[in-house]
Amino acid sequence: MWSEGKELLQLLTSFVALVPLRKPSMLASMAIGQEVLDRTDGTIGEITKLIQAAAVTAIKTGEERITLETLKGTKYISPDEKAQMTETVVL
Repeated sequence: MWSEGKELLQLLTSFVALVPLRKPSMLASMAIGQEVLDRTDGTIGEITKLIQAAAVTAIKTGEERITLETLKGTKYISPDEKAQMTETVVL
């Protein structure tokens, strides 16, 4: 699990090269790092899903870069939300 710090910011920076957007995304900010952790529980798979979904949002909106606002506006179901949905279905 990833946690807040330099390593997380380096990971997020590495996504910039992998995401096909026209404008550079400044993912290595503490605010973006915290948003990513809050929404993904810090797992690499979920971080990847969120960044990919944010890239799609950035393209659809014409922003062509991932910002904090893009992340907040991205439709993404977190692991906690998935667990709650499963509990609701089971009950």
